[in-house]
Amino acid sequence: MSTNPYESPESELGQSSPAVADANVVPFVSGHVLSLITRILLGSYTILCGIAMSLFGVYLLLLMTTVLDDLLGENRNELVQAHGQLNQLRTALLVCTATSFLFWFHRAYRNLPALGAADLSFTPAGAVVCWFIPLLNLGRPYLFACEIWRASDPTFAGDADTRWRNAPLTWLIKSWWALWLMSFLLVAISRRLPQQSVEQAVTAAWTSLSAEALRAIAAILAILLVTAIDRRQEAKYEQRLRQGQSLAVELTPG
Repeated sequence: MSTNPYESPESELGQSSPAVADANVVPFVSGHVLSLITRILLGSYTILCGIAMSLFGVYLLLLMTTVLDDLLGENRNELVQAHGQLNQLRTALLVCTATSFLFWFHRAYRNLPALGAADLSFTPAGAVVCWFIPLLNLGRPYLFACEIWRASDPTFAGDADTRWRNAPLTWLIKSWWALWLMSFLLVAISRRLPQQSVEQAVTAAWTSLSAEALRAIAAILAILLVTAIDRRQEAKYEQRLRQGQSLAVELTPG
């Protein structure tokens, strides 16, 4: 037995506490502040989507009310101008929201080894890069989100734990990603639809309105998802700390 009074019981017995990070593992850093900023920005983006839906609704009403042809002619340009200004504001907000989300997404994935998850499929850098590679960005971010969710499960809080792969997947991820992809598809379609007649303009407006609705719902689901992952990671980290404290007490010589 070592006579060094400052040597921990874990070192003496060749064991390590789950709360003590491995030398090669980046320590856990809470992503709570990043998640809060991201949720606020997503909420603001959702509000702008709602305003855009309202503008499209008024535009559709004018288009389909043939007795108000004169009113349509007078107000169409104003509606188009208002929607254009709204799109500029929303684009700027989207850039800020995406930046905050990517910082949080990277932090959430980078925390997984410190939370005891082993045998990860990707790298923290890949959690950001995959969003910018054409075609790959249609599915790889979804796989990252699935891995973050499963590896953040507080049920599996041991060291070098691979059981997280069997953790159940939430419906939030599937719904969020499906709606997000569908909204971009509808936006791409609406931009290519002809608007030479009232009927064509109505079709294009309905398509854009549907895209806005999907974007708003996807943003709400993203808020719920970010909140849930943040809570899971905080809970798992606290659980690992408690396990480490319990182990230290058990190993302390009586």
